[in-house]
Amino acid sequence: MLEQGALSVLLSYPRLLPLLGLGCALGFVTRRGAAVAAVLGIVGLWLGFAFRDALINAVISGPAATARLGLPGPISCLFIGLLLASPQRLRSWLLPPTALVAGAMLAIAVKLADPSFHDPDFIRGAIAAAAWSVAAVGLTIHAYRRPWLGIATRILGSWLIAIGLMLGASLLLSRPSVGAMPPEPAARLEERGSLDLFPEPRDTGRVKSRLLEPEFDPTAR
Repeated sequence: MLEQGALSVLLSYPRLLPLLGLGCALGFVTRRGAAVAAVLGIVGLWLGFAFRDALINAVISGPAATARLGLPGPISCLFIGLLLASPQRLRSWLLPPTALVAGAMLAIAVKLADPSFHDPDFIRGAIAAAAWSVAAVGLTIHAYRRPWLGIATRILGSWLIAIGLMLGASLLLSRPSVGAMPPEPAARLEERGSLDLFPEPRDTGRVKSRLLEPEFDPTAR
């Protein structure tokens, strides 16, 4: 179950992309700011696991409950995208609450994806994969920070905002109902004005061609 928990994070882009964005944000702040954000992210994970039942019950109490269960990923994308797209002077203030929200949303998403419902190894694998993703990106950017990375980070933030909005809209907006099925071809041949090029005689009382006049009889001499 450890492998399944790790793959549930690494192979799901609504869960992985916010973590990569969070790692980018951690790479641009000081060590103290990164430590505070990491602690709040852990607190968010704990809160998400501790109050997941109450949050899930609040989500499913109403119509379109199945669609709303997929909202933790879009919410994380939107919050972290806004964080990355914000100016650098505001990012250090927005990072701690954003890490708290991202941790809580990750906990809910992992618990909803748990096929065992009670096996702690699945959750351990998911948390380990999430921590590795954030730490790998954050430490890499902190060690090899270049001026152009700031522009790339803001572009990533705009992408995450767009992804969060599109995913959320696709889950919340009602889909159009399927219309009535078209009639069978055999039934359409019985209708007046069909595209059959060989009309029946006039005495049958049916005219099946738009291309031929009703009074014309092709068998007449």
